[in-house]
Amino acid sequence: MKEYILDSKYMTSKQELHEHLQTLMKFPSYYGKNLDALYDVLTDIAEDTLVVLPKDTKTKLGDYGVTLIQVFKDASEENPKLKIRLEK
Repeated sequence: MKEYILDSKYMTSKQELHEHLQTLMKFPSYYGKNLDALYDVLTDIAEDTLVVLPKDTKTKLGDYGVTLIQVFKDASEENPKLKIRLEK
């Protein structure tokens, strides 16, 4: 299983977050760096994958962080190969 642990130090802006995700998870160059594009690439994951979201995601990104977590949850419900864990 692949495991990706997001680092909250890269959650200072939406752009930095999406660049971190693209680099960390090796998203394709055409990744749109927005939540719709994130959902699309997450639902396309073909091997067992765990993504760990930092506990301060909501604090760092505010409403965008709340929506980001929901996108990961929705994608994991759509794609059985994707698992999400929120740090406590």
